[in-house]
Amino acid sequence: MALRKEEFHYDPHEEKKLMDKTKFNKKRFTVDLSTELGIRIVEAADQQKLSIDQYLENVLEVVVPERPEPRNRKKPITLEGVEKLIQMRDRILQEHGGQPFAHSSDLLRQEREEREKELDF
Repeated sequence: MALRKEEFHYDPHEEKKLMDKTKFNKKRFTVDLSTELGIRIVEAADQQKLSIDQYLENVLEVVVPERPEPRNRKKPITLEGVEKLIQMRDRILQEHGGQPFAHSSDLLRQEREEREKELDF
C-alpha cells in the first residue's frame, strides 16, 4: 500500500530543527585505539546493527558514572549571616583598638619609602 504525502505529516523544516538540536547536544571526541580494539568495536556494533557512534554511546552510558548535581553555591543572605558579619567586624575593631585596617596602598607606600631610605645610605 502506497502512502500519499497528505496521509502523514512531514515537514522538512521540523526534521532539520530536530537534527540541529541533536547536533548541538553532542560532543566530538577523538580517541586513538589499538587496531584490534577498533575491529572489535566495529564488529560488536555491526552485530547489534548499530552505528559505531550509537554503540559506543550505549557502552559509555553504562560504564561512565552520572555527573553529580551541581551544588548551588550561592545562598541567600540571611539576617543571621549579617549579624555574624557585624559581630566579626566589631571583634576585629576591638582587637585593633577601635581602628579599622589601614589601606594597603598606604602601607606599601610607607614600606617603599623606608626601603628607598635604606638604599640611599
